[in-house]
Amino acid sequence: MSREFIRNIAVTLQLILLGPLVGGLLTMLRAGDGGTSISPLLSSSPAMGFILLVVVCVLSVIIGLVDGRVFGVRSGMRGMGIILGWAAIHTGRTEDILRINAPLMVSIKFAVEALILSIGVVWFVRQLAVMTDRAERLASPEKGPELAVASIARGASLMAAGAACIGGLVAAWFAAFHGAKGQTLFAGMVGGIAAGAFAAIVSAGSESKSGERTVDPVISACLGMALASVVAPFSIAFLSGPDPLASALAGKLFRLGHLNGLDWAAGALVGIPVGLGWAGAHAQHGELATNSATPAPAGPTPAKS
Repeated sequence: MSREFIRNIAVTLQLILLGPLVGGLLTMLRAGDGGTSISPLLSSSPAMGFILLVVVCVLSVIIGLVDGRVFGVRSGMRGMGIILGWAAIHTGRTEDILRINAPLMVSIKFAVEALILSIGVVWFVRQLAVMTDRAERLASPEKGPELAVASIARGASLMAAGAACIGGLVAAWFAAFHGAKGQTLFAGMVGGIAAGAFAAIVSAGSESKSGERTVDPVISACLGMALASVVAPFSIAFLSGPDPLASALAGKLFRLGHLNGLDWAAGALVGIPVGLGWAGAHAQHGELATNSATPAPAGPTPAKS
């Protein structure tokens, strides 16, 4: 069997077996009114919700690390994203959650959930980078992980993360035009694609004198999406009018308020590799076009014999 065939089998198992099993753990939670419109911390038992959120995150990390070990970084990110995507589908719509929870409480708990997931996602991506030796282009072999982590605080890395955050927020806003769970998950993926593309573009010029890139666009894109996922929920309480529930029922909830932390995390993991690929292909195409357009050096025309 070819490697590609085995990879397709792994993706299929993640989609139809592992995703429903792990993500389906959230179906154990119930809302305060006994319904299923929940998020992990906005349920009748926030403590149980927190435990299940951590369990889902840890299991998705394990699945993603195994996938990444065998098939590479992008496949590992997609594997973890699929699992978290299934978990996102099992959460409630924001307008339904607002029926039984105060808007500010919804914003705060959505942000806390996003922060927990963001920590898991960034740690996971760093582990993938170390496992697949991608850290070698950030530092010497003796100081790979330490210097790579330290590079996050560099100006170029912060600029790339900021661009990823802005790109992710804007792109997700355009895609999140209603609160259906499939639509919110799609909006998170669109945001991830934009974040990956913007991080790749901004970090493209961050090269040392030796020609090695000093900013990891994957880490920068993940940090940008992490910031976006923590900031966006506060649009529910502060950008959706005096009565966010009424705005939601009227279809006027600020669009970013439709996404919860799982939508953002799953979207980042699935979308960022796509955005990086698009930006890389565009850069390569531009370079090839420039090279092909360069005129040949002038010189004497060889005489015909």
